[in-house]
Amino acid sequence: MKNSLILTTSILCAAPVVSSAALINRYSFNDIAAGAPAGTTITDSVGAANGVIVGDGANFTGGAINLPGGAGDSTAAYVDLPNGLLSSHNTVTFEAWFTVESTANAWGRVWDFGSSLGGEVNGSGGGGEGWDYFLYAPMQGTDINLQRNALRNLDPATLGSGVAPVNAAEIDNDPNLTSLLNTQYHIATVWEDDNAGGGIFSTYRDGVLVGGPTPSNYNATDMNDVNNWLGRSNWTNDGYYDGDIDEFRIWDEALDANAVAASFAAGPDSVVPEPSTFG
Repeated sequence: MKNSLILTTSILCAAPVVSSAALINRYSFNDIAAGAPAGTTITDSVGAANGVIVGDGANFTGGAINLPGGAGDSTAAYVDLPNGLLSSHNTVTFEAWFTVESTANAWGRVWDFGSSLGGEVNGSGGGGEGWDYFLYAPMQGTDINLQRNALRNLDPATLGSGVAPVNAAEIDNDPNLTSLLNTQYHIATVWEDDNAGGGIFSTYRDGVLVGGPTPSNYNATDMNDVNNWLGRSNWTNDGYYDGDIDEFRIWDEALDANAVAASFAAGPDSVVPEPSTFG
């Protein structure tokens, strides 16, 4: 079983204040049962925002969930997490440990939170074009040496009735790092409120800044996140992710470079926040 260590820290602002690590969701996939059929609960050990497996072929390895991959129109397994986990915060850090086993299914996602042209999608198939999304794809197409970390805010549901979409352009942080199959990597993406209605978007792999900081003219609260998925894309014709996800976390703070490096060094079995990060 995995152990969590959440430290309470003190930092200096105008005066000393006590601040705790703002880890709000943690999915460790440490179930020991081999099978993971559709409908199996995915436990959030921190925020109780449990998810569920949709589709066929998932398995627990004892420390990870293994997803089988498949074409975009298949019934392959993915993890469906509750709506609103992204848009309920103006600053977030997403982090995951993952291992890609195959590039056969183009544009597989580790995570993709948002909506598609069809709005909320339940089950296989669905809306086609991704409208709102905050995503990490460990390969562009089938090229594992090209990665994509991206934002888009096109869904008018987040802009008010009758208001035309204004943020159609995708914002990319593409690390494009040499990568290997069957090798575990750590990814952390920070999307921080800029206090002016927009955001700042940064990408780290294995504890090192590899993309950004990149400005966005919106932040996480502007997203219509009704399809919050691990292993599946809001572009619903994209392939499904084939490989392991060992750990997935959401923080409602911007982890700084030291905190990301410390988290990577600690690994997926421990949560050790950096004192300078919070407050």
